[in-house]
Amino acid sequence: MSTIVVSALLPKIQNSLQLTFTEAGLVVVMPLTMLIFLSLAGGLLGDRYGYRRFVSIAIAVVALGSFLRGESSTFDELLFGSAIMGFGLALMYPNLQTMIRALFPSNLRATATGTYSSGIASGSTAAFGLTSSLLSLFGSWNNITVLLGILGVLPLFLWITLVVEPTNSNIIQSGQQESWKSMLTSREVLMTSLMVLFLNAIFYGLIAWLPTYLTSVRGITANTAGLLTALLTGAEVLGLFLLPLLSDLLGVMRPLLILFFALLGLLSIGTVYVPVRALWMTMAFVGFSIGGLFSQLLTLPAELGGPRAAVGKKAGVILSIGYIGSLLGAPLVGYFRDISGSFELGFASLLVFAMCAVFSGLVLPETGARHLRGGGLKE
Repeated sequence: MSTIVVSALLPKIQNSLQLTFTEAGLVVVMPLTMLIFLSLAGGLLGDRYGYRRFVSIAIAVVALGSFLRGESSTFDELLFGSAIMGFGLALMYPNLQTMIRALFPSNLRATATGTYSSGIASGSTAAFGLTSSLLSLFGSWNNITVLLGILGVLPLFLWITLVVEPTNSNIIQSGQQESWKSMLTSREVLMTSLMVLFLNAIFYGLIAWLPTYLTSVRGITANTAGLLTALLTGAEVLGLFLLPLLSDLLGVMRPLLILFFALLGLLSIGTVYVPVRALWMTMAFVGFSIGGLFSQLLTLPAELGGPRAAVGKKAGVILSIGYIGSLLGAPLVGYFRDISGSFELGFASLLVFAMCAVFSGLVLPETGARHLRGGGLKE
């Protein structure tokens, strides 16, 4: 919740610190930028020294970033706090996949990934849903972000107390490391990275412009547009958990990736054409698809073949490349809106991203538990 709460509080922060729209945008994208540049380093460190240690550090750094943002009185201070928080996320996300590989068998990894991913998304949804109540209770955006930083001590305590790293975990031993050439030329790693990039481009392209499109083009009230956007993010939480669960039950992953990317592409462009009354169902399916796909793709670093010690490294490469998409979607939709005067072309570009992801999925080998039992990719 502490990572996304600044987006929810952005109007208050912008007014309080007299930020320009460019400065406000930089504050929002700074954590994502840190993910792009530092996820690989986070994964490498976890592979070498153990995921438990570096997730502990990551939780502490995210809490510190939230605290620093709350103590900010200038744009530079706020941007620095956001960068610290992004550094923590870059340490955390790759190493969570290393943990999944170490602690869970292949038939439970997607469900385990979906469980923690749905928790992260629930925090994001709560940040938007509870903003007004939190402001009434604590009085200012500074107090909220400082409090969230202080509360970060609780998950740190729980992590240190409850999580034990197995003695045979993924810490690199001599001769275990996968070569850079092998990894960067791996079809599996490349296709997964591209699919994460395409998914992030679709998500951020939609979430940035959906309220504007609904109010300015469809004539929907701001309140209803907000509810439709909240429905998308709420359905995303369900998808994060339920689609991986279905994948583990069926023992397959690739067919679900292909099916839901195709569905997401059609629904993205369908947002322009479906009747207003059908937008509720459309947003529910869009959110479910985005959440389910994201969770499935996060599982892949732990499922792909190669040395166990390389999971964090793979996750770092995939996240570093994949989160570039978070910087592409919204500007691209906005650019097409500017040159065409309509959102239709912009949302059609999201369909193109989805079809590229479908092609990537066709190239990707099956990694589900059923395929492993049949002699496919080895543990």
